[in-house]
Amino acid sequence: MGYFKESSCVEENTCLGVAYPMDESPRQVFSSTQEDSSKKYLLQMVSLFYGYSPKDVRRLAYEYAEPTSLGRATSFNAQNVIVFFDKLAEVMDKHGFSASDIWNVDETGVSTVLKPNKIVAAKGKRNIGAMASGERGTNVTVVTAVSAYENTVLPLFVFNRKQFKSHSLNGGPPG
Repeated sequence: MGYFKESSCVEENTCLGVAYPMDESPRQVFSSTQEDSSKKYLLQMVSLFYGYSPKDVRRLAYEYAEPTSLGRATSFNAQNVIVFFDKLAEVMDKHGFSASDIWNVDETGVSTVLKPNKIVAAKGKRNIGAMASGERGTNVTVVTAVSAYENTVLPLFVFNRKQFKSHSLNGGPPG
């Protein structure tokens, strides 16, 4: 493993390399001015301690489309939307619900301290500053709710019981 044996049964000209003519260069996605502008922006953000990771730079440059499953894409059509709203109206009439009775509740986990990522910076630069907290963080669950009538409830923060610190609520919503 790791090396190739020379074979006497393979002709010398079997493996030919692919070459591009000298006057052609790789196709560019961005113009030179766009590349220079992006480079200047990224270096400015590094100097302000808000550098981008390589993944963030690719996201910024190409803005990849979000994938959608085939089942979801094919089932979301005008006919199915009409059927859904007909059934919703039927249930609302049957039980006497109003828009203020329909709520959407969702939760998400938020870290109190984010781990710094790799940063894109000027070539050869060794020390790159980044804003970071000195403490170890824990996950906090945030629960939000909004009604179809556009009423909202203040977010609910769920902390780990052993590691709750009252300063975690500073800057949060009242209540």
